[in-house]
Amino acid sequence: MATDSVFLTGQYGVSAAGRGQDRAAVIEVARSIMIVFADGAGGVAGGVHAAELVVEETRGWIAALQRAPDADEWARWLVRLDERILADPLAGDATAVCASVTEQGIFGASVGDSEAWLVTASGVQVLTCRQRRKPLLGSGAAIPVSFTTPCIAGRLLIGSDGLFRFAREEAVFRVASDDNVQRAVRELVESVRLPSGELWDDATVVVCRIG
Repeated sequence: MATDSVFLTGQYGVSAAGRGQDRAAVIEVARSIMIVFADGAGGVAGGVHAAELVVEETRGWIAALQRAPDADEWARWLVRLDERILADPLAGDATAVCASVTEQGIFGASVGDSEAWLVTASGVQVLTCRQRRKPLLGSGAAIPVSFTTPCIAGRLLIGSDGLFRFAREEAVFRVASDDNVQRAVRELVESVRLPSGELWDDATVVVCRIG
């Protein structure tokens, strides 16, 4: 969990059938939070490696940059990652959602079917609604789509399609009202379990409380 005077984050994930393709990181720089999420495709080792490359390469880029990227910079970075992953013989394909959460706004870009939602008292804004689901990072032909929105009070949710496809509406809105972010994150992910206790897919989410 990461905290400062403006933002509070929580992260939780569960894997279906032990596949564990989701990877995420929260990076803090200069009163801003960068969230990086990737979901390896195909349920094979190459997908895991691709997702890990997204997270680790982005950590290095942010460390060198020492500031929060804007939306266009995120989109250009994902193009570079696409080429980097394609050149790695051990890597498969992966989705990605990357976002900067700052006092000025939320700036990000995405590739694939992982999503970013901004949940406020007035409803849900799907920030990644215009994204291209294919080709994925690692194809050499990925087309990142950027997003920008004001930084209003609420919760930013970034995670896998295994969460957003099956999450219950009441669990999503509970995240927007629960001051205990880690508890809300866990309950949100656990809400997608089938009655048998199994999962359709990996389900992972990073939540950032804003304001």
